[in-house]
Amino acid sequence: MIYAKSYRWDLSKEPDTHVAVSQKEAEAIADYFTSHLQDPRVKKNSIDMSTFSKQEARFGEEIFTQHSCIGCHQIMVDGKKTGGPQSTSFFDSGKRLKADWIYRFNSSPPDFVPHSAEFVGDVSELGLRYVTGFIATRGVKDFPYYEPWKSAEFDYPNIENGAQIYKEYCAQCHGAEGKGDGPAASGLEPKPAVHANIPFEKIPLDYLYNVIYYGGKGVGKSPLMPYWGLTIGGKQGVADVIAYLKATFKGAPETASATSQSDAPLGVCPQPRNTKRAPGKFRNMTNPLPSFPENLRAGKKLYHETAQPLAVHTMSWRKRRWQRSYGRRVESTSSKLYVWRDDE
Repeated sequence: MIYAKSYRWDLSKEPDTHVAVSQKEAEAIADYFTSHLQDPRVKKNSIDMSTFSKQEARFGEEIFTQHSCIGCHQIMVDGKKTGGPQSTSFFDSGKRLKADWIYRFNSSPPDFVPHSAEFVGDVSELGLRYVTGFIATRGVKDFPYYEPWKSAEFDYPNIENGAQIYKEYCAQCHGAEGKGDGPAASGLEPKPAVHANIPFEKIPLDYLYNVIYYGGKGVGKSPLMPYWGLTIGGKQGVADVIAYLKATFKGAPETASATSQSDAPLGVCPQPRNTKRAPGKFRNMTNPLPSFPENLRAGKKLYHETAQPLAVHTMSWRKRRWQRSYGRRVESTSSKLYVWRDDE
């Protein structure tokens, strides 16, 4: 059944009964279609799913929502069916649709189903890749998302090239010495990060890659930070500039000293904090879940999938040190992570 209500609204409003076959018959039909009904409009290897990352899937979901695909097609959001039920659902689209076909269909849907409310979205080639990959991974358990920071480019980075990239691009905002005082910084709010105060060796590599390649928006931070990946030479450029950051910026001396002599945090955000005091109902809450192994595993999964703030990533993993040095609590709802200070 293509349409959820069993009829084509442009042809009839009378529901049709879809043919039902056994599992074995369905597999035989699918094999026949695959062998004998190759659409010449669909080009093989239109999209390389072996290099499709989880960050790209997030962007694809944003496009899927922002361009109204969700108005007719349902997807699962935090375990809940979300979207309009009029057209085919995408709960498990990755199990039944090939990525190359999705890519071609998304390129111009009316080519396949004219006069049926399918429309052409205004997206770039990259956007087409993102939304196609998003649809192609729905329902695919444990899809092997690509992790570009583990690629060969990071095995042999060129620090000298990284320094040149930093000088030409990063220093405009972050300053030549990483003090957040570049010529463009005066008009920005929030202000650029002060790299001189950040011990980059302690920052997770995936975070650094995503914030440089995809920009601040890609990691839940300010969109004032551009996505530099396409400008500085892709993975190699990102690898080079990360190598330069790690080699050059070790954190402010007072931060390093405090960390070695007390329970101070491993990474101190140099920017003014604008976090708000949590409502009383949250401050008075206690954890309703016991610390069973399955709850801890679920919390770990939520943290790694949703936690984006740099301060959260760089905090001490020892609970006592974290509570003393940050004085914050973390509450999570759905796919969002909220952090606040108890002393504000």
